[in-house]
Amino acid sequence: SSWAPRGRGCGPQRRSPAQAAAGRGRTAMEPRGAAEESQMPARPNGKVALAAGFSQIAWMRRMNQEPEPTLRTVAFKELRQHNTLEDAWTVLRGKVYNITPYMQYHPGGVEMLMQGAGKDATKLFDKYHRWVNYEFLLEKFLIGDYQK
Repeated sequence: SSWAPRGRGCGPQRRSPAQAAAGRGRTAMEPRGAAEESQMPARPNGKVALAAGFSQIAWMRRMNQEPEPTLRTVAFKELRQHNTLEDAWTVLRGKVYNITPYMQYHPGGVEMLMQGAGKDATKLFDKYHRWVNYEFLLEKFLIGDYQK
């Protein structure tokens, strides 16, 4: 029987750290971390790197601490006034939601949510994630029914 040194001739070849880093725009000595990814505007899947403490799990924990909302009717004139980072409301399927608290938790980034601030964002929402259960995600931030 013949003996072959490990890593030669059969099985997958291992690459050195320098080889693994080649082509990724960094040297073998530079670790890949959150700071590197947070500098990118968006990942290939369209999601952004969220800051520490702003994961979807953290959002669910926050939701559990929120009181039940007091519902009312919101007219277009009032809705359109809530279109800033500090005060953003949107309409999804005839319901008005305060999306301000969710801004930093949104995997698509603040900019994406701001596209629907102060207006009906149902078509925009359906374009990207019709399957998402927004009623559950935003239930504690429901303001009420939308009146055109």
